[in-house]
Amino acid sequence: MKKIGNLLVSFLIGVGIGSLVELIVSFFIGKITIGVPEYVMSQTSPVLAHFKSLMLYGGYGIVGTLSGSFYDKEKTSLLASTVINLASLLIYHSFVGLYLKWFNLNTLIQAIIVFTINFFIIWSIIYFIEKKNIEKINKKLSNKKETE
Repeated sequence: MKKIGNLLVSFLIGVGIGSLVELIVSFFIGKITIGVPEYVMSQTSPVLAHFKSLMLYGGYGIVGTLSGSFYDKEKTSLLASTVINLASLLIYHSFVGLYLKWFNLNTLIQAIIVFTINFFIIWSIIYFIEKKNIEKINKKLSNKKETE
């Protein structure tokens, strides 16, 4: 049951981040947008288009959580976990981006490059935060051993 709860939270985080990106794009173009006009027009209604977009945004959270679970396995190296996580998200992003018409087959390579750069920026931030947390924990443990 805890795993389902984690997936639900991940889904909602994906929806939230996707909605935030939509809001930022809307701000910069100066009008409310619920997706690429070609995508929205290809759907039977703007409401359905937005609903599908939100569900796909939530999928990012689920895919990221499931593929990110390899980081918790002791037998899987950091490199292997990162490759699994990146590959899973890249495949998902490629299908979602093509479906939502963020890019087409001609611009897929550029989209993959941009996604990969963003992935490693976020990955590096998380890595250094976690490394710092581990150093703090190790310091507390060594201080505790010294006082005993």
